[in-house]
Amino acid sequence: MVRENDNVPEEANDPSHPEHDQWVTDVAKALNIDLAAAQDEPLIAGSVQMQDMSEPQAQQGDIDALPEFEREASVPLHRELNQRTRRETPPDNSPIRVSDKPDGTMVIDAASVPSAFEFGGLRGRNAGALGNHFRASEHAMDVTGKLGPPIIGGAANAANVLAFGATGVLQDYPHIENAVIKRPNTYSNGPDQPLTFIGAEMLIHEAKILTALSHFDEAKGSKNVLKVKGSGLTEFGEPFVITEKLTGGSLDARLPDDKGMDEEPLNDFADGLLAGVAFLQKRNIFHQDLKADNILFRDPESTEPIIIDFDAASAHEGIAADCEDGQHFNYEIGGAPNIQPPERFKDGEHITGKVDSWAGGLLLVAAASGKTSQQALIDELQIFRNGSSNDQAQLDEKVEGHLLEVPENIKGAIKGLLKLSPEERLSAEQALDIVNMRAA
Repeated sequence: MVRENDNVPEEANDPSHPEHDQWVTDVAKALNIDLAAAQDEPLIAGSVQMQDMSEPQAQQGDIDALPEFEREASVPLHRELNQRTRRETPPDNSPIRVSDKPDGTMVIDAASVPSAFEFGGLRGRNAGALGNHFRASEHAMDVTGKLGPPIIGGAANAANVLAFGATGVLQDYPHIENAVIKRPNTYSNGPDQPLTFIGAEMLIHEAKILTALSHFDEAKGSKNVLKVKGSGLTEFGEPFVITEKLTGGSLDARLPDDKGMDEEPLNDFADGLLAGVAFLQKRNIFHQDLKADNILFRDPESTEPIIIDFDAASAHEGIAADCEDGQHFNYEIGGAPNIQPPERFKDGEHITGKVDSWAGGLLLVAAASGKTSQQALIDELQIFRNGSSNDQAQLDEKVEGHLLEVPENIKGAIKGLLKLSPEERLSAEQALDIVNMRAA
């Protein structure tokens, strides 16, 4: 793994260094850490190896002391530094290059990702199938002879189809254990005409993002993101991506309309969801489409969510901002409109990864109170999406009305995620700290 800005000062690794204390103070200031609150926590600097990482369970009094969970969680210094500097990066033998941002996040260099696809740039009669301006790279998986022809004209009658949507068809892939294959929707204009692969660029975009993220397996939250097994072009010229098979169904299918999860599975779900979103936010990837049918479970007994469908993901820089036609488009709007925060509907507004914080808050409403409550709240939030109101107190009142019997830690996280101002809205990592402040 090649990492930019990775020069650690001498004083960071030597507690006896005369400037060590000043280094700790400067780092704490940069991370907005209250040193006074953390002064009793033991800290050993040097390769950021932290002492006694186990923390006592928060008591109900600790929770009650927070002002309705509406401010960022106060985190001990040793825990915050460990979360930001432990193995959040790819292994040393990975080709992935990342650069650090001042806010503690990182950007994945798209050019360093071992993508299965290369942009061909072919046009005219040499282009082949429409959308097939790509060629397989040296990293592509060879599936020659293992797949039938492209599924033409819709997926309703195709064999082994598990799901289908606007950008692709999902089928079992029996040649790899516990695997499925996603292929684009395919249409033909006639027997002698080239095939049209609808959504091919979005599928390739998703495959590249998942390939990049597969190099961060040791990072917290990685297990809450869909795992890729390979990608490439079929012998018919269509792009594909092979991923793990998830058999636990979607959050949308699992939740009843009028009831949320019980407290223990709710806490497990919230922990996994926010860990997954935090994993993406730390890598400057905006999923943009975090809705109940894009949250799956690995098996029927699991309460740990898995985030899928990255074809609408974007960013201002890095792997998710890499346009698949060879041009860099920066940020691209995507995702279901009704789960987006108000800033998405303001001209000229700078969009950040906290669009996923807002959507994550809405998912937690569904998990805590049921789909009917979530939909009712989404409808009520229209006045904030269209700019008719920017009253946070009014929004809080509406949110509270759907969380009457919800545990305080989950309620606090939801309220922190559903802030009108992106600056005041909690990141997923901050909300996760609140979720973990459970009553004894």
